Amino acid sequence: GPASARLIHSFREVERCYQIQKLREQHIRLTTAKLCSEYVRPLFSDPHREEFYMIALNDHLEPLKNLRLGEGSPNAVKLDASTVIRSAVNSRCSCVLLAHNHPSGLVIASADDMNSTRRIMALLNQVDVDVVDHIILGQNDQYFSFEEHGHMPKLKAELGISMRVSSSRDRKKKEEK
Repeated sequence: GPASARLIHSFREVERCYQIQKLREQHIRLTTAKLCSEYVRPLFSDPHREEFYMIALNDHLEPLKNLRLGEGSPNAVKLDASTVIRSAVNSRCSCVLLAHNHPSGLVIASADDMNSTRRIMALLNQVDVDVVDHIILGQNDQYFSFEEHGHMPKLKAELGISMRVSSSRDRKKKEEK
């Protein structure tokens, strides 16, 4: 009945809170797209609506704060430019990880995703905050990384942004090999 349905639904929320707390305690460095996707996945609470997060990071790519910037319909989320800048500045971060979900399950960057990422990168560049990656989450642990697919260097070159933090991710990848 309805009471059982509410109880079962609450288990999913308890699991999500547990996963978020576990990640906070690990002092993880988000050096790969896979780690980034694993880190952000528990933040998303509604599988039927797009949500957008910005993870504030320090120079060592350690998360400082998880910033939920918006939620929308099943196929879109609108972001306010002043909220993006204010959130980054207030977190005192040097770089950020962007993440949103595709409730459809399709894990490919759309033209709107590319344009939004470009706009956010340009905004944050004005306050010396680097965007290290943009992760799109799908279903069943699927994800799309702008960095892994070569979009971040192209967008940074288009905007004339130096690649200071992304190159530290590259150094970390080489160290791990």
